[in-house]
Amino acid sequence: MTPATDDGALTVKLFMLSSGRMHGKPLKITALAALDSVNNRQTKSQALVFANLLNSKALDGHFRMQCLAAPFRIYSEGAVSPLAEANPLMRQLIETELEDVAARRAIMSDPEWIEAFREMWAHGKSGFNLSHLLRKLKLERAFLSRDLNDMMIFRVPVEHWIGHSMQHVYQRYQQWLAEPASIDDAEELRAFEALGSGARDDGEFFVMLLRHFDRDLYWHYVNANANPQVVKELLFNPKLLPGFNDSGAHVTNMAYFDGNLRALKIGLEDGEVSFAKMLRRLTSEPAEFFGLQGVGAIQVGQRADLAFLNPDNLASYDGEASVQLIHRDLFGCEQLVNRAEGIVNGVIVGGQQVWDGGQFTAVHGQCKLGQALRVGEQVSN
Repeated sequence: MTPATDDGALTVKLFMLSSGRMHGKPLKITALAALDSVNNRQTKSQALVFANLLNSKALDGHFRMQCLAAPFRIYSEGAVSPLAEANPLMRQLIETELEDVAARRAIMSDPEWIEAFREMWAHGKSGFNLSHLLRKLKLERAFLSRDLNDMMIFRVPVEHWIGHSMQHVYQRYQQWLAEPASIDDAEELRAFEALGSGARDDGEFFVMLLRHFDRDLYWHYVNANANPQVVKELLFNPKLLPGFNDSGAHVTNMAYFDGNLRALKIGLEDGEVSFAKMLRRLTSEPAEFFGLQGVGAIQVGQRADLAFLNPDNLASYDGEASVQLIHRDLFGCEQLVNRAEGIVNGVIVGGQQVWDGGQFTAVHGQCKLGQALRVGEQVSN
């Protein structure tokens, strides 16, 4: 279940469907997500309160929040981003057709829209008021930190900017305004000349970048889970389930396909006992929660579904560095992927090897190996 972020009352109502005390029988619910937001330090606590309350004897629920074993890094193609869903002004941009660059530029050229965006961008950043206090206390309900230092450029026609923050680019822009001859990179100079000298602040500069480059400005931002220790605490919390990998849900915006490997690496950091516990968190515990029989453990008579990992390579694995943008012929477009080379040495499904550590085997895609997992139904051998 994905909560309605703009309707707290509806979210509570839906979560309460899990309560056996209120509805006669507990409804199994997994919900998104127990995250440690960089903008609001209460989100993690609120998720844990719901998890503990709904699973208490008082409410008799069967409820698990999912938690992510990685920084919640979101990649955006200009304004085309899941982040835009949470902001009315940005939402106008993604309501256009994906290929309709002109429509987005028309919106971002509207003086009233620009002023509204600048006001939103500056909200709570200064003055003696409640909004400023909430920002200082990290209690904002915001889709972005609205700080260009946090927004990193992944790909853009100006090669000089790749790997830098938008704040770095803004500072270069200000340098260009003050002394145009100081910009010696031809691509960067052409970009600044195309942008023009009209940026009155960093918020308007961000709009100018979006308007000029549209989806050619590919950037990323960590919305949550920036603290590894907090991530570890969430992953081992028995009222939560590791998950929220969103594998395939946002092909150009997220890359957590290796979420389970990242979780296992976190477990491995504290030794074999911790690793074994994390392994259970990813296998037998979710199987038990969902009522799945014959899966989640290695037992005599059960179907042989196995993965073989190289512990040394897992220990040194850097999930953030594994993210790549590649063209997928299957989808006819580019996709963010994770490539955890040298970690998974083999995969067996139903007793048949489908991955040998370097490539798929001949049986992959040629015959039925797995099956849908249904509650109460024994998995066949």
